[in-house]
Formats: sequence, C-alpha cells, structure tokens
Amino acid sequence: MDKFPKVGVGVIFKEKEKHYITIYVIADYRSGKVKVKEPDRMIEWNWFSWDNLPKPLFKPIENLLKQNFNPFI
Repeated sequence: MDKFPKVGVGVIFKEKEKHYITIYVIADYRSGKVKVKEPDRMIEWNWFSWDNLPKPLFKPIENLLKQNFNPFI
C-alpha cells in the first residue's frame, strides 16, 4: 500500500459546529461487481468519469477538486 498516496480532507460545518476529516485511499480495481450492502443508506452504486462527476457533490469531494487533485496523474 505504500505506493498509493493517501489524501485527507477536512470539512468544517460551522452551522452544525462539526468538523469532519475524510481520508481517501487510491487502489487498483481488478474485477468484480459492486453491491449495495447498506440499502437503508444508499440506493445504488454508479461509476463516473473523473471529469464528469454528478452534482451535488459530497463536500469533501468538492474540496478535493479545489486542490486540483487527480487520482489518475
């Protein structure tokens, strides 16, 4: 795992008086099919190209994009 950079992004929600840290890990995908394992929390998985992400974005992803992070470089 040392060859994969780890990225942490902090988000402060002042109105909720909360501070969250999101940690990303880049990994290789070999094969398999994704499955919804928490149907009470999400409906489905989808794949998107990095330059065509859906809106609205999860706040930590917005912050990652503001840092010009690209997992494919």
